[in-house]
Amino acid sequence: MNKKERKIKFLEIHLKIYRMAVVVFIGATKKEIMQVANKRGVTITEKWGKDFDEVYNDTRANGFCMELGDDNCDLLVYLKKFPRKASEYGTLYHELWHATYEIIKSRNLWKEEESPAFIYEYLATECNRNFWGKKKF
Repeated sequence: MNKKERKIKFLEIHLKIYRMAVVVFIGATKKEIMQVANKRGVTITEKWGKDFDEVYNDTRANGFCMELGDDNCDLLVYLKKFPRKASEYGTLYHELWHATYEIIKSRNLWKEEESPAFIYEYLATECNRNFWGKKKF
């Protein structure tokens, strides 16, 4: 790997029971995210790219959640920067809630009370395990 290339870092959280994953990227570029998606066999279309650009370039947002590519049930959670203080973890948890909500919708869990809570708790715990107290990702 030459000096211009950098290892793409991401956290892949598998929810095996739902046959899907939530993939968390922090500070990655669109190209890097697309490389990971392509390695996972995910189709990236021009429409996905436009949708991504719209939220990625929104200067008001510190993060977002969306599908990771087209015709794929995996979700992308993106943060502009690594969380270091409570307000930045708040952004992470906010986006994890959006991921949880998308799982509720896609798996028809509207009448469930505990399943969505466990999904959210699992996602937050996995992120905390990998990010909390660390200086960088």
